[in-house]
This record gives sequence, C-alpha cells and structure tokens, in this order.
Amino acid sequence: MKRKRLASVVFFGFLAGLVLIVCLGVFGNVAVWSGYFPLTVTIDNTTDSAISSIELDVFAHREQADGYIAGLRGERSHTSATVEPFAGQPIDLAILTGGRHRDFWGETAYFQYEHLVVIAHWADGTETANYVRIPDGRQSRSLNVKLP
Repeated sequence: MKRKRLASVVFFGFLAGLVLIVCLGVFGNVAVWSGYFPLTVTIDNTTDSAISSIELDVFAHREQADGYIAGLRGERSHTSATVEPFAGQPIDLAILTGGRHRDFWGETAYFQYEHLVVIAHWADGTETANYVRIPDGRQSRSLNVKLP
C-alpha cells in the first residue's frame, strides 16, 4: 500500500513539475521594450547642382517607403526631418526600435524601422527621391547617402 502511495506521489509530483515548466515557458516573464537609437545621415552631393532642401522619412515597411517615393506621400512618417536650407551638414534622426525577451527560454526579438526615403529638392526646382536601407542600430549608427 505504501508503495502505491509513494508511486502516486512521485507521479503527481513529476506531473506538477512538468505543468509548471510548461506554464513558465508559455506564460513566464516577458520583458517588452521600445526606444530609439540616434542615426547620423550624411548627404554626399555628387553633382555640380546645389541642393536647396532635404526631406528624410523613416518607414517600418518597404511598401510604405516605395509608396512614398511613387508620389502617394500623404502623411509623413512618425520619424521625419526637413532641412531647409541645406548646407551639407549631417542630419540626426531618432530611429524607433523595440524588442521582447522571454526569461525562461532566453528568446529575444529585435525590431527597428529599416527604410529611409531621402528627397532632395534641387536649386533648379526639381526633386529626386532615393530609397536607402538603414543599418542595424546595434552595429552602426551612421549612414552616408550619395545623391543624385
């Protein structure tokens, strides 16, 4: 009788431990964070024409950036900058980031806005739009953009 009871206690103890491990894995501590990193953008004008102003817009998805370039501008992105008049100085942007870390499994996810649209307004009244991919903010915090 004592052996049956001991076997039951061991079995239910094991089962409870297993349930605890699964619950910690699924519902355990999760740290979610958001923030930004500073990105310095340097514009390199490779032409003889003067740039009168620069617009920078940052997007989370490539489709948004492509739509913005295609003339479907609508609202500007949450992270944008306009420099007018433009004298060749570096431009600082705050690039949005976020992530999640789950304690039990050590799972980490990282997200940042990755797509930059640079619109140059030239002194002759024309404009050009360029797409540039933003580097991983954990590696590099500067970007050089050649125009046109």
